[in-house]
Amino acid sequence: MNYSVQVDGNLITLTWFGLPSVEGVKQLEQAFEQVTLTQRRKFAFVTLIHPQATPEKAPPEVRNGVAKLLSRFAHRLAGTVVIYEAPGFKAAATRTIIATINLLSRSRFPSEVHSQLDRGVAWIAQQLGPDAPSDAESRIHAMLAARSTGVASSEARP
Repeated sequence: MNYSVQVDGNLITLTWFGLPSVEGVKQLEQAFEQVTLTQRRKFAFVTLIHPQATPEKAPPEVRNGVAKLLSRFAHRLAGTVVIYEAPGFKAAATRTIIATINLLSRSRFPSEVHSQLDRGVAWIAQQLGPDAPSDAESRIHAMLAARSTGVASSEARP
């Protein structure tokens, strides 16, 4: 599987391990729907792109699908962050393109792109404000470390 979608309370993560796929976007949509049905709080969305992934080759339907999803759930999002730790010019250019797209989309929620995992996780946890679980950063790290083939969920947590 080239992606992993995880849900833990009002936290959602998507990890791309390879070429971003429409199937991954569909799983992400299920996660967003699940969280909006089970949580009253705003939620945070983290995308981690592994260095082996090829986000620059993502088909237009993947990019458009994610954009539509973010627009549809904008009123519930506390913020989004994309984390791409890969080194080099290509990775820096990809981060710049993602940041530019985010800026031009004029989102109603905060959105950033980070090159360091810890900084990105700390930033998104801060965006949740009072809706953040007390252990949000450690939960996000655990979610990003998991590798599953679908939506995994830990609904028992507040």
